[in-house]
Amino acid sequence: METFDLRGTRCPLTLLKIKQFLYQASSSKVQFLFDDVGASIDLPLYLQKASKWHLELNDHISYFEAICTLTSTHTSNTKGSIA
Repeated sequence: METFDLRGTRCPLTLLKIKQFLYQASSSKVQFLFDDVGASIDLPLYLQKASKWHLELNDHISYFEAICTLTSTHTSNTKGSIA
């Protein structure tokens, strides 16, 4: 699992970087750490549209943890899509 620490990054850059990392992901499971509240709202909405990634979003005291897993129908190609 790849991990990207985006804590300290602010909107809209957080979501833009997550989109870029998902597009370039070399594995089917990616973890993001971030503290941007706006991204915690926007990321689930984006992934609903992209539909290639399943999201597990955990709210820790000082940051969010997003674990994105490529859905089984897309495991042959780990590249995400940027909407």
